[in-house]
Amino acid sequence: MASTAFLCSSGTLTLWRYRDQVRYNLLRSWRRRRHASVCWASVERDPEAVDAAVRLVPDYEHFVEWVRGDTAAGRASLVMFKASWCHACAKVYPHFVELAREYGTAGCIRCYAVQFDENKKLCRSLGVNSLPYFQVYGGPQAGICLEERGIGPKRLQELDELFARYRFGWKGVTDADEHGSTS
Repeated sequence: MASTAFLCSSGTLTLWRYRDQVRYNLLRSWRRRRHASVCWASVERDPEAVDAAVRLVPDYEHFVEWVRGDTAAGRASLVMFKASWCHACAKVYPHFVELAREYGTAGCIRCYAVQFDENKKLCRSLGVNSLPYFQVYGGPQAGICLEERGIGPKRLQELDELFARYRFGWKGVTDADEHGSTS
């Protein structure tokens, strides 16, 4: 009992401080994750936005199949890589859905969203290092990435330009590049 009293009187203060810090950090990270998931859940639960304008990619096989189909049809595939814990993704995603609704009606652009948490292998194989990240697929051969970039919430104008550039599909962009380089 004396040794326990000795440990409590001499070592309790440092041990208690460490325990408090650990509890505090766990609580902070839990609050951060909860806040991100609450923000993200409000975005993802809009059934019109997810089902009609943006297709969520469940796995690698569907991704390849869908992109090849779009390429064969002359459509550009715009892919947004996002994560549930990413605040920047939660801010950019509603704008992405709005642009997908606007430009997707013409049938030349198809938009996809890849959830980073569920498809880590796909994201790593495609070279996604930051979030939110955008890639555009199309071209005469299936699976060619025409353009890729990270676009944060402060640079939404670049996302507008990306959609405007591919509004006629990938054929319009490659034809314009060929005509621009020859003249």
